[in-house]
Amino acid sequence: MRFSRLVILLVLSLGFVSQAFAMRCGDKLVIEGDSKYSVEEKCGEPLDKQTIEQTVPLYNEAGYQIGVNTFIVETWIYQKSSADFQYELIFDGGIVKQINANRNP
Repeated sequence: MRFSRLVILLVLSLGFVSQAFAMRCGDKLVIEGDSKYSVEEKCGEPLDKQTIEQTVPLYNEAGYQIGVNTFIVETWIYQKSSADFQYELIFDGGIVKQINANRNP
């Protein structure tokens, strides 16, 4: 009886687990929170790098625009072979914020 409750609780909790990816480079693992330097040390140069500059307006308490804030988001693409996953690493401020894995890009 107690075991069945534990199994039911485990199955229900799986729905609340957030989806986080990691990327393996040889015997090293790249995870969210790694720096660009760390990723390049573990995996080498990516196949492609894309840089996007995003500007967001800044407003004061009265609602008037007082300037803009610029964010640089960088995307690195890794793929070992055409049969392997293609990994997209999204950096914000030089830190991996998201890892996406696609089977057939």
